[in-house]
Amino acid sequence: MAKHSQYESLSDHACDPYIFDTSHFENLLRENSERTLVSDDELQIKVVEVGNKDWVFTLVDQFETYLETSRFQGTRIILIPQLYSWGRLTISECALRRLIHHLNIFPAFIDVLCAFGKSTSETSDSLGGCYSWQAGSVSER
Repeated sequence: MAKHSQYESLSDHACDPYIFDTSHFENLLRENSERTLVSDDELQIKVVEVGNKDWVFTLVDQFETYLETSRFQGTRIILIPQLYSWGRLTISECALRRLIHHLNIFPAFIDVLCAFGKSTSETSDSLGGCYSWQAGSVSER
């Protein structure tokens, strides 16, 4: 992968470095990539150009070629699935860096990615949510 070197670090060009600490997100990605992302040979990314065409990419270079050459102007949905609920996302670190670079995705998105991937403990209490409201004898859940 000769082109990988230009995507070694997250770029400041897509964000204000006074708002986003790119070195923090760089470390976050480095620390979590093995747990959350697959290797290059397990890549499976689906791109839906709504009303036009669907693509499935299994090679990083083909995915990058698509990102560099696509002129589609409509709604584009990029699907990065998991094979099961606690599985890794089917994008490699290399492909993710290319996606971030080409689409100018802000670095805080890496926080979202880190919520996925292999389980780190027996419980998942921090991943749940609940809305509850009570006033007097009236409650809502």
